[in-house]
Amino acid sequence: MPVSQYVRSLRERIGSSYLLLPGVTAVIRDDDRFLLARQRDSGRWSLIGGGIEPGEDPPAALLREVREELGVGSDVIRIIGAYGGTTLDNVSPTATKLGT
Repeated sequence: MPVSQYVRSLRERIGSSYLLLPGVTAVIRDDDRFLLARQRDSGRWSLIGGGIEPGEDPPAALLREVREELGVGSDVIRIIGAYGGTTLDNVSPTATKLGT
């Protein structure tokens, strides 16, 4: 996944210190079927989503991510929840710890 200019500039300032990155994920379904996207770099299947840009609200970020990744417009029907904490921490390919 490409790193945004925003995250790149933060990394230049704080190095590999722990970084919280808010993000959004779309759950797109048709009855009991869910739409997944295949990641180019790893080949893994995942829900559609990505980071929230500075000044962007979560619903707008979600619509942007769906448009960028699928090339289609959509509507936000409802927000299911907000999640975070250490269970969602991960380590990036550059070995820096990220949180949501």
